[in-house]
Amino acid sequence: MRRIVNGEFDDVLPKDLNDINLKNRRNKDDLPEVSQEKSKLGLGELYERDYMKKAIGYDAEAVAKESTEEKAKGEIKMLFANICSKLDALSNYHFTPRPVLEGE
Repeated sequence: MRRIVNGEFDDVLPKDLNDINLKNRRNKDDLPEVSQEKSKLGLGELYERDYMKKAIGYDAEAVAKESTEEKAKGEIKMLFANICSKLDALSNYHFTPRPVLEGE
């Protein structure tokens, strides 16, 4: 703005980037750690999930986690039922009923 008011329209000299970097450089310990891993979700999907959380209160991540927990619980119940039936079968193979008494 000052240059326009003064009528100085010559070319602007670029600043040396090394000087700027030295002034703004911090210790590596001060820098936040950033994950280098690529997201599996697209940006649109991330925005969609964020909108769903704010607008409706629907959390897709919690539902996905809950569904995996429900699958695991169902599998555990199935395995337990299978073990119980096998134990019942083992204990009943050697069972001999009482002989029938005549007169009863």
